[in-house]
Amino acid sequence: MKKNYLHLLAIMMVAMMSVVFVSCGDDNDDVHTTGGSELVDKLQGTWQFQKGTETVMGMTITMDRSSLSQMKQSMEEIMGSKVEFWDEVLSFSGSKVNGVNYKLDGNKLILEGIDAMDGISISVKSVTSSALVLREEINMEGINMTADMEYSKK
Repeated sequence: MKKNYLHLLAIMMVAMMSVVFVSCGDDNDDVHTTGGSELVDKLQGTWQFQKGTETVMGMTITMDRSSLSQMKQSMEEIMGSKVEFWDEVLSFSGSKVNGVNYKLDGNKLILEGIDAMDGISISVKSVTSSALVLREEINMEGINMTADMEYSKK
């Protein structure tokens, strides 16, 4: 039973820390972008995770930077080694994010090699000059998960 709980927790952690987020909507000077070369331009730079929500099997989990730090510490204790999340900081530079090639198909973010992980879809929900919201939809082992992750520009 404990192994099943840890397996579900691991799946939820992968989903939450893969890539995705929400923006504040009252910035008058920020224009929301949904695709094209304008979207690529808006993504450029470094983005810091702020908060996220994940819905799995009808349960919603909310995480901010503080709870992320606590979760990392707990996972390190369980695993006995250091844990780093690939998307705690996202650095977009040209056609790379965190050193991995990416391309856009509309607002869908396609990472090189992601096709090896069937059932994962990442999209840019919104992006302004100061906020990035990614949505990740995952179907693993028949479990559907949706995560929205919010980043702010560093």
